[in-house]
Amino acid sequence: RRNKFVSVRNDLGENVFDIFFRSFLAPLPWQSTNVKNCSKLLCQAIQKICQEKGDNLLLQQVRSELQNENSLHATQHEFVWSSDGAGKSSAATGIITVDRCVVFCRNLQLLCQASHETMRVNAGNGNQEKDAKEAGSFPFPYVLSFLARNTGGCPEPVARLLLRLYPDQARTPLMCNPPNDAMCSPPTYLLHIWSAYNQPTYRSLQGMLTPLIQAYPEVARICEEETGRYPLHHAMCSGNKSWHC
Repeated sequence: RRNKFVSVRNDLGENVFDIFFRSFLAPLPWQSTNVKNCSKLLCQAIQKICQEKGDNLLLQQVRSELQNENSLHATQHEFVWSSDGAGKSSAATGIITVDRCVVFCRNLQLLCQASHETMRVNAGNGNQEKDAKEAGSFPFPYVLSFLARNTGGCPEPVARLLLRLYPDQARTPLMCNPPNDAMCSPPTYLLHIWSAYNQPTYRSLQGMLTPLIQAYPEVARICEEETGRYPLHHAMCSGNKSWHC
């Protein structure tokens, strides 16, 4: 199934997802100072959230915002800190950190949804009533599996953030698309989905392997029931150049 969001590239060899991730996380030298500063602050916010131990307050706030499918933008957050000046400063920093991550995640969700809708329409099942019902239904938790199956992955900081938000996604079989979607495939593990991707991209492929292995090392030894393959089998058959063993 052809996905123009991945297959069409610019003069730098980038597809739409490459440009998106680069714009948010690694601007080119000629881009404005404002873009570079926003990128630096976003990377710092992602790092702060991922470095906090356990299911910390920042993670809970980001997850809470993303579960609200009626909100496409970060909203005001309530934090419980001490009432002194340091507490207020920490609360303000926490709000800004959450806002930056939520806005980035919402933009990523919209991009994945647009790509998904394009693929679904191109599949042409001919059922207009079902198409209308499914359109717009793309919950945020499906972003990571969609990236693994349809784009080849994402930069490492993004993979770490998504896996911190939804750690069970590395440990349990997932469906690649929302329920009742015409393009649904049998559930399988994220590492198997990623390693089977056979259209390596310029940038997006580089960052998913290490976070997935660290999140659930045992998954590399799991044989996929549907195909009888381990992740390494998928990688060898796909020509995925980012697999290192």
